[in-house]
Amino acid sequence: MNDFTDAPLFFHAALAPDLPELTLSGDEAAHAGRSRRIGPGDRIGLTNGRGVLAVGTVRAQSRNPPSMRVSLERCRTVPVPSTEVVLATALPKGERLFTLLDMATQLGMQVFQPLDCVRSVVRPPPKQPDRWQRVVTSAAKQCRQARFPRIEEPRSLPLLLSGPGHDATVIYGEPSGNSLCRATQGIIRRPRRLVIVVGPEGGFDEGELELLRTRSAAAVNCGALILRTETAALALLTAAGQWLSTLPDTGGSRDHGNLNAHARTEPGVD
Repeated sequence: MNDFTDAPLFFHAALAPDLPELTLSGDEAAHAGRSRRIGPGDRIGLTNGRGVLAVGTVRAQSRNPPSMRVSLERCRTVPVPSTEVVLATALPKGERLFTLLDMATQLGMQVFQPLDCVRSVVRPPPKQPDRWQRVVTSAAKQCRQARFPRIEEPRSLPLLLSGPGHDATVIYGEPSGNSLCRATQGIIRRPRRLVIVVGPEGGFDEGELELLRTRSAAAVNCGALILRTETAALALLTAAGQWLSTLPDTGGSRDHGNLNAHARTEPGVD
C-alpha cells in the first residue's frame, strides 16, 4: 500500500519535513472526525499546500473544540512541476466559475489568472473572494495535489502578455485555430511555463486577437462546436496535459519551449 496516496489528505499550513508530530485543528480536524470518521489509531495524510506530504497516525482526538494530535511517520517533498501551467481566462457566470476552479485544479492547473477582456460580461472582483481559494484547496486535496494552485490578481490581456513570465509559451482558444498538436509541432521540449488563454463567450475583440498574434501565441481550436468559457478552458487544459506528457523535460535553451522560435502554421490546417 502507498500511504501517500491511500491515506485521506488534510491541510496544515505549518507542516514541515522535520516535524515529529503536530496538531490538526479547526475545520480540517472537524471534517476529518465527522465526515471521514477518522479517530485515534487511524492513518491520515497531511500537506502544507506547498509541496510537503506526510503520513501519520492519530494519537489523540478532541471533539470540542475539534483537534487531532498526529505523530508523523513518513514525509516527502513533491518536486516543483517542470512546466508551470497557467490558466488565464475570462470569468463565467455564477456557479459555473466554481465548477471551473474545481475541475481545472483536478486537471493540473497551477496558477489561476482571472482575465478582464474587452467583451467580458463578468468583471473580476477587485478583491479575491474567500470561496475561490476554498474551492481550489478542496479540489487539490481530493485529487492529492500537494502544491495548491495560486490565484493571481485580475489582469487585462495586454498586462498578462507583458508581465512577469512574458517569455512563456502561450496558447489561446480560437475556433479558426489548429489542433494543439499541429499548433505546437515545432516544440520539442517541455516549456518552463505554459499560459492557456481563454476569452469570454463573445470572443476576443480584434485588438486582443492582434495582440495575441503579435505575441506569436498559438491559436488552438476545441472542435467543431462553440464552447462556453469554462468548457473551452477545461478542454484546453486536458489537451495541454496530454501534450506535455509526451515531451521531455526542459534541459537547456528556453527556445525549445518558445513559439517565437518556430514557423507558424496557417489557421484551419488540421
